[in-house]
Amino acid sequence: MVRTLKTRQSVIFIGLLVLFGMLTTVCYHRFRQEWVVYRKAEKLFFQEQFAQAIPFYQRAIEEGLQHPDALIHLGEAYLATRNFAEASKIFEQLIVRNPDDVRSLIRLAQLHAQLDDLDRAIALLERRREVWSKDVDVLLPAAELYRQRQHYERAEALYRAVLVHHPDSLVAQLQLAELLGWTKHYADSIALLRKILHTYPDCRPARLMLARVLSWDGQLEEAITEYQKLLGEST
Repeated sequence: MVRTLKTRQSVIFIGLLVLFGMLTTVCYHRFRQEWVVYRKAEKLFFQEQFAQAIPFYQRAIEEGLQHPDALIHLGEAYLATRNFAEASKIFEQLIVRNPDDVRSLIRLAQLHAQLDDLDRAIALLERRREVWSKDVDVLLPAAELYRQRQHYERAEALYRAVLVHHPDSLVAQLQLAELLGWTKHYADSIALLRKILHTYPDCRPARLMLARVLSWDGQLEEAITEYQKLLGEST
């Protein structure tokens, strides 16, 4: 009898748990539909199915979703599908909402540059310089934008700021070395490139750049030697 009673209680308890789970699921789908749609969008986004993700992000936002990544990922999805006009609107909206949103600021600046509007990109960076100038993740793409606009002194300062925090950054070292070569600071460029090759002897971009800078500096024999090393590496 006791066992029967315990069995009945267990069955009732399990039944209540199942019922509660079903009710929770129904309520979630009914009253938090925007989250269901958002998760579908995120799944497609991370599968790089950007065109398919866009309408789900739009629907989730229209239904009231406030998650900060929803707009950011929608903007990124527009970029991936080359819908630059809509991407620009999204990132501008994000900056209006949060003027200190560094991620959206740099993406919008890069977008302006991609649309061959470098002046607008630089103006945006200059207007909010105090927001991003100490953000290491932004310094490198910002330096590239300044370099494209031929603001070489500003770009050099940003590359050096990156290297203060990440002295082994190969990208920053290569781009700085190239910039120093362009601005005829040949000795500094050559020294940096030799330093890179000491650490990364198989770095072909550094070897090619070194040969070019040596030739620009009139050190033709050494330039030829570096070109020969480069050709030897490729055979």
